[in-house]
Amino acid sequence: MFFSKLFKKRVDQVFCEISYEEGLQWIHGMVSHIDLRENLIKVFIFKEHMESSFKEKDRVKIKILKDNNQFVFNGIVSDKVISTFEQAIIIKIDETQKFPNLRKLERFNFTCETVVKDKNGKLTKGSLVDINTEGVLISLESEIDEGESVDMEISAFPENSIHFTGRTVRSHSLKGLYSYAFKIENIDATNSNLLKELLMFLSTQKSQLSDEWKNFKKVKYEAAMLFNRLRM
Repeated sequence: MFFSKLFKKRVDQVFCEISYEEGLQWIHGMVSHIDLRENLIKVFIFKEHMESSFKEKDRVKIKILKDNNQFVFNGIVSDKVISTFEQAIIIKIDETQKFPNLRKLERFNFTCETVVKDKNGKLTKGSLVDINTEGVLISLESEIDEGESVDMEISAFPENSIHFTGRTVRSHSLKGLYSYAFKIENIDATNSNLLKELLMFLSTQKSQLSDEWKNFKKVKYEAAMLFNRLRM
């Protein structure tokens, strides 16, 4: 079982992404614990997301990148815990998958409105799933032709959108929704700078999660030490 190969050592700081089953909106998380016998994963996320996202019996999926592979875990939320000693979503895993990671660069999860315009001028609305400097993954309301070069508008900022030309390289459908991976083919300097600004912001979010995780572990350790002294 590749679980054991994935985490041969103590879980310390393993980034992951968690989403509802349809995989349209991902948020960053940290794997804080794995129980191989019970098929349980505990995921630490921002406290604000703990309070507003995911509830018991929700179906979710978790993605982890490790050693040039992407591991996808599907399961059900069995509990949510927010306390001094624990801040985690607990997921009962019922399916695991392993895929080779075909992406050369990390993609950042971000949700916003998108519009795709084909060569005939037809507009198709959708939602951004993830993005990097080479491409995007978008969920669309209807199908488009694969391999076609299209104009894209990503409404990433309140006052500015990112515009570029892209070509579909992969597609997937689930429950009437259509997901397309686009490779960016042509983007001008202005829009390239907007894209870099967005990616810098998303990278900062990931760093903030790491800082929150470290601070939580520090508070947890100090609380545990105080509790042990009071018991003496």
